[in-house]
Amino acid sequence: MRNWLLALAALVGTTLLSPGPAAAYYEGPWCAIIDLGPGSTTQRCDFPNFEACRLEITGGNRGFCNHNPRWSGGSSEYGPPRRRMRR
Repeated sequence: MRNWLLALAALVGTTLLSPGPAAAYYEGPWCAIIDLGPGSTTQRCDFPNFEACRLEITGGNRGFCNHNPRWSGGSSEYGPPRRRMRR
């Protein structure tokens, strides 16, 4: 019984102290502006390149692709390849 309570306390503590889904959200350099209907749009800004954004738009969603105004460009994942320095 005591092990069960200890496991439950650990689970509750982990759940309460976890960073949540906001920490897992990725901001990419491209946004898909998706038309939801008359006068309603939504924006998805997690595309690493224009081609991935374009595929989302042509996959049945009407809309267009645009540069992400909130993307800082600081991610090394999309920057130029790094060269190793020779010693």
